[in-house]
Amino acid sequence: MSSWGVAASAPAVAVGADGSQFVFWQGAGGHLFEASDQHGTWSAAVDVTASRHWGTASSAPSVAIDPTNDHLYVVWRDSRGQIREAWWNGSWRGPSAMGWQSASAPAVAVAGDGHQYVFWQTATGDIEEAWYSSGWHGPQDMTSTRNWPTATSAPAVAVNPSTNHQYVFWRDSGGHVVEAYAGANGWNRPQDMSTRYGWGPSLSALGAAVSDNGSQYAFWRAAAGNLREAYYAAGSWHVVDLNFR
Repeated sequence: MSSWGVAASAPAVAVGADGSQFVFWQGAGGHLFEASDQHGTWSAAVDVTASRHWGTASSAPSVAIDPTNDHLYVVWRDSRGQIREAWWNGSWRGPSAMGWQSASAPAVAVAGDGHQYVFWQTATGDIEEAWYSSGWHGPQDMTSTRNWPTATSAPAVAVNPSTNHQYVFWRDSGGHVVEAYAGANGWNRPQDMSTRYGWGPSLSALGAAVSDNGSQYAFWRAAAGNLREAYYAAGSWHVVDLNFR
């Protein structure tokens, strides 16, 4: 990985149905970089800002892959605070300026039906969502319309590829981890996971994933700087202190 250079943001990764890995990150000068392992060997990093004219980023990127066709979607906040998206469906397209103003890194997920979901934090701490279903819809302010607690971190989003249920995690104003999810009957009330399940406070934005069997996984940095994981399996939540610093 020595040819990848120095990262200026957290990396974002997506894995295709064949096991191919795609990693994106923000490098020096706000340039976005990509590396991939599609045939058992990692590629050299590609400066996609320079080579594909994606423009500079002012946040970490987020990447998601369509589980049905391996199309890639990458979103980021540009130098003016606007969210941009580029996508790959045999060749790279975009980026498109989405017209959404963000105060955080955006998060993207793609469901098994091909619908995209993008979440971000506004300057006032509200969480907004836009979604693609035969065209873009929203954005909707989830904090004001659904009484979600305000955020002090970028949100993390994951979608169950089998049921298309959405799961969103963020850190609230008290440093607690909060989750909201949309099931068959729509959005459920957000839950304070730190209080209800003893997760403890978070010092970072979260990472989240959902497997096709419905298991959920959330990661965050705890008060002592150690990495914690919570996972939902067999009908209950479990918390593990991974002790990584």
